[in-house]
Amino acid sequence: MTDTRICPVAGCGTDPVVQWRRRPTDAELGTVLARAATLSTDGEPEQPAGLAPPPTAATTVVAVQACGRHAIGMDLAARIHSANCTAPDPEHLPGCGCTPEPLPAQTPPSTQDTIELTTGWTLPA
Repeated sequence: MTDTRICPVAGCGTDPVVQWRRRPTDAELGTVLARAATLSTDGEPEQPAGLAPPPTAATTVVAVQACGRHAIGMDLAARIHSANCTAPDPEHLPGCGCTPEPLPAQTPPSTQDTIELTTGWTLPA
């Protein structure tokens, strides 16, 4: 995995200020699986083995960070990118070089069983 304490663009070295998510590469998924195997055998001795399904590329994301100069746009940062996404490659900025996954469908909040506070907040009853 990459060092997330500095912008990953070659020669930049600036602190990251923006983060987005992408699917793991095969190598990154291997690292995640190895860590999960270690935790299931060493880290949780009181839990039975195989309690949770193993991580997959479809259920795992990797954080990508960049400085403000090398960041993708906010709309793109809200979505999950493919494992082969080139962001933050300066040649594609402010884009990313992949087709990100669609955002989850927004469901309108239910108006049933809610309380509206005088401050404008709506809370479940």
